[in-house]
Amino acid sequence: MSTSEAAGEIAAAGVTLDEIVEGTEAVFPERVAPAIAAVPTCTARVVSIEGKTRRASILPRGAKVPASAEIAPEVDLEVIEDARANGDAVLVELCAGEPPRIIAALRSRRPRELRLDGEKITIQATKEVLLRSGSGAFRIQESGDVELVGGRINAVSRGLFRLVGRLVRLN
Repeated sequence: MSTSEAAGEIAAAGVTLDEIVEGTEAVFPERVAPAIAAVPTCTARVVSIEGKTRRASILPRGAKVPASAEIAPEVDLEVIEDARANGDAVLVELCAGEPPRIIAALRSRRPRELRLDGEKITIQATKEVLLRSGSGAFRIQESGDVELVGGRINAVSRGLFRLVGRLVRLN
C-alpha cells in the first residue's frame, strides 16, 4: 500500500494523527515527532568498507580522524560502495551507547556517468522515451513510432535477421 493510499484510508476513517499516536507512549514516551527529532545525525565520507562485514571507516564532517561505523541492514552495500567511489556523503545516525550507523547515501551533484545494473531494467514513459548522445538519437513515441537517427548505423545478427513491415522503403 502506498503512502497516499494509507493517508486516504486514514482520512476516510476520520482518524487524526493524535489518535494514531495515542497509546504509543509505552513505545515512544516522547510521542512520535519528538522521538524522531531526538535522533542526531551527521554527514560523513566513506574512507573504506571492511569486506562484507557491514562495517565501514568514515570521516565525519569536520573530523580529522576516521571512525568505525555499521551499515544499517536496510542499506545495500553497493550503494555505500558507490558513495565511497564517487566521494558522495553518507548520512550517519548517532545513538547513545551504539556505534555510528550509516543509514543513507547522499548525492549532492549530478553524476558524470549513470550506470544501471540489474536482472531487469524497465524504462517507461507515458509520452516518449528519448536516448540521445551527440548527433545520434533513439526515440520511442506513445503512438508506437520508433526513430533511430545516426551518422552511421550498424545492425549485426549472429542468427536470422528479420526485417518485417507492411511497407519497407530502402533509400
